[in-house]
Amino acid sequence: EAQKFILSEKRNNPDNAIPTFLENYIDFLSAFISEEEGQFDKLTSSLSDRKERIEKESTSSPYYRYCLATMDMQVAFTRMKFGQYVKSATEINRAYRLLEKNKRDYPEFIPQQIALGMLHTLIGSIPDKYTWIKKTIGLRGSVNGGINEMQEVLNISNNSSRWKFLQSETLFLLSIAAVNLSADKNFSERLLHYYNTEDGSDLVKSNPLMSYCKSIICFKLGLNDQGIQVLLLRPKGPRFFHFHYLDYLLGVAKLNRLDNDSWAYLINFTANFNGKNFIRSAYQHLAWYYLLNGDEKRYYEFMNRIHLTGDNTIDSDKKALRDADSKELPNIQLLKAQLLFDGGYYERALSELAIYNKTPNKSEHFQLEYLYRIGRIYHESGKIPEAIRYYKLTIDRGDDKPWYFAANAALQLGIIYENLKNKDIARVYYQKSLSMNPTEYKNSIAQKAQAGLSRLK
Repeated sequence: EAQKFILSEKRNNPDNAIPTFLENYIDFLSAFISEEEGQFDKLTSSLSDRKERIEKESTSSPYYRYCLATMDMQVAFTRMKFGQYVKSATEINRAYRLLEKNKRDYPEFIPQQIALGMLHTLIGSIPDKYTWIKKTIGLRGSVNGGINEMQEVLNISNNSSRWKFLQSETLFLLSIAAVNLSADKNFSERLLHYYNTEDGSDLVKSNPLMSYCKSIICFKLGLNDQGIQVLLLRPKGPRFFHFHYLDYLLGVAKLNRLDNDSWAYLINFTANFNGKNFIRSAYQHLAWYYLLNGDEKRYYEFMNRIHLTGDNTIDSDKKALRDADSKELPNIQLLKAQLLFDGGYYERALSELAIYNKTPNKSEHFQLEYLYRIGRIYHESGKIPEAIRYYKLTIDRGDDKPWYFAANAALQLGIIYENLKNKDIARVYYQKSLSMNPTEYKNSIAQKAQAGLSRLK
């Protein structure tokens, strides 16, 4: 439907270059969401011609550098999914400089604040060991500063008909930042409140991308039932681009609630998604489903599939592959506690841990996981002193172990002390987390710890 509008505008107003910019946006979202090689090739092969079209326009327009920079950013972020990190870094650096120059020349131009805000947020989350790269090429930014820039755009778009079209893009980026880079629960709650307003509800009902955004905010806040409902009611059909990842999210969320039909959504994802990410994680979740339902044979069947397909780029897929290689059977109670915790069902999770604690012959791995999961449940339940105690026990007993429990416990202690306004202790624990070297979830824990340090500056 959007492509029809673009074609019509190109026919009726051939001097208007904005349709070219919007075509790049469509190809970016198609390639980024689908992870299909064909979509990626279409995006990258068209970039040069599209930039040439933009470059024919007047350099005195604030849209000139903004469009070129945004197109570079879109291709760069997509390249990251396909492992082309060197080219991606070059394009991000070019985009950053174009946007910073545009801001100096046109400080009141609102659209550039979205792209700059996201770049500043990501720059702020780069680990300290790569600070020399930021200094060498002159990149500056912080997590809080970038989020505030994007929040300002959202406020403007809500109150200005001229900039209303920026609303969805800003919400999308703010939601990603809230889930991955912010420790402020109130920030996520404010976003959810907006999604529940009349304007926000209209966006969610009409746009699968906005359904995705609202659902991940719900899951971040432990509102699993609400997130499931959002995904079940998301807009579907031939009018919309296929967004198979939402089946993965829905399957995981339903498994977190221990629903009997969670397997169906995970199977749909593995059958229809032609990308590489989350495939191994999906097979692990399917294996867990069958293990919880007493079918150990099918558990190993799906764990064995992890070796046959997918990729090792994201942490959850790496974890799935390591677990498949180890061939260690999960403890049923600990697994249930993990899933129920991820869904926000804290009392049910505690009940499973109580059952586990009565079992004899606990392995070192399982006992450390038990301490960690008690701490996580107390933390999210608002029982902060108890959470601190169990996090410290986890660190004391696990900081030299390969599992992620101690590193994430240190990260969570950093978040607790940050929210308590005790920056010095928060900094100690963020640095403690970064000093550890877990074989699981290393990248995501490190990025969140570095984002924490950035917020403390």
